[in-house]
Amino acid sequence: MADKLDIFPNVTEADWRALVAKTVKEGAESLAARSDDGIAIAPLHPQTAPGAVLHAAARWKVIQRIDLADPAAAKRQLSEDLAEGADGVEIVGASAATARGAGIGPAHLESVARAGALADTHLRIDAGPASPALALAFAKGSGVASLTAAFDPCASPVPGNDMADAVALARALDHHDIAGSALIADGRPWNDRGAGDVEELAAILAGFVAHLRALDAAGYAADSAAARVGVALAADTDQFLTIAKLRAARLLVARILEASNLAPRTVPIHAETAWRVMTALDPHTNMLRATIAAFGAAVGGADSIAVLPFDAVPGPASAHARRLARNSQLLLLDEAHLARVGDPAAGSGAIEALTEALAASAWSLFQSVEAAGGLAHAGGRQGLADQVAGTAASRAARIEGREELIVGSSIYPLAGEAAPPSGPDLGIHRLAEFFEKARREQAPPA
Repeated sequence: MADKLDIFPNVTEADWRALVAKTVKEGAESLAARSDDGIAIAPLHPQTAPGAVLHAAARWKVIQRIDLADPAAAKRQLSEDLAEGADGVEIVGASAATARGAGIGPAHLESVARAGALADTHLRIDAGPASPALALAFAKGSGVASLTAAFDPCASPVPGNDMADAVALARALDHHDIAGSALIADGRPWNDRGAGDVEELAAILAGFVAHLRALDAAGYAADSAAARVGVALAADTDQFLTIAKLRAARLLVARILEASNLAPRTVPIHAETAWRVMTALDPHTNMLRATIAAFGAAVGGADSIAVLPFDAVPGPASAHARRLARNSQLLLLDEAHLARVGDPAAGSGAIEALTEALAASAWSLFQSVEAAGGLAHAGGRQGLADQVAGTAASRAARIEGREELIVGSSIYPLAGEAAPPSGPDLGIHRLAEFFEKARREQAPPA
């Protein structure tokens, strides 16, 4: 075997740069790029010593969003998803920060959640400020494997929150020995508004700290609270930045616990494929986007993943698209076996460099948010929101100028495709909306 390996030449970085110089007039440096947050992405990273393994090999949980407005349809969806491969569901209320124009009405939330066989499943309740109280109803007797109130007061469009319900849920989870979270630090709403990876990480850090303080002030000790606050992040179509973002999130939360003199612990991270990359034009291309995003989340170490159905825009999602969303994860789990290796990106020069750069920049931004009062105060929230708005505007300009391309929207459009309908203005914008609007304006009158 050693003799066979000897036939491969020992190629050095200098050899690589010499080849680049022959084909790229500007040299290797011209191949460098920067992320939305200004993180340098080199074309070639030096080999590094094996990095610390940030997550063990473990099967992540396949989660399906239940967000159909018709309660009867939502109940059928829940039963079908659990029967056909999902490990759990996230019940999404119409008032949730991540409802995006969909969601179940408040009068039907509990009845929908109880429509399926919940024993040994993973239940997430994303119903805005009502989430902790609603989740509490399932803490006793439901037999769920884990229970999470997927609500972040710092990212909610509804200001204010009574911590009494969150404390009651945390204590009930303790009493009944149920895994889960009474609150989460949620990066998804910030991602929907256009946040870069650094800004999303800073937001979940500031939210995590704000929740620890609020729970402690409400009578639930900070060390116990750290076990009952989860994290949610958006998984984007840049698989390398997604991998690095999830890895950086683990490093940063561990640093928060250390700086707070709290016991080290593993904080559960939920990932959802990003809403903003979804397109209404040529929607089948969303299957590729979602699969890349789910791959990045899995390799990055998400404990649970939700894949948005490819036709979620303009919605409601079809049963066919929901089935494909489930199956894409099952293929990554049971055929690609992504969960069989602990932190497979550890030691990669590129991923380790991105992880460290994201973590360092996010920590610095988090400190700035804290100096302005944190996310629990208007100053901290507005400062971060203003920075996110600037990032979103810069990205939109690049996309509209076709410096960044969207297959099926700004490049390779589907010939003869009808103009997509316009949806309500939710205050959040998908990347392809500029081209969808242009297609509508070009459509001949009916």
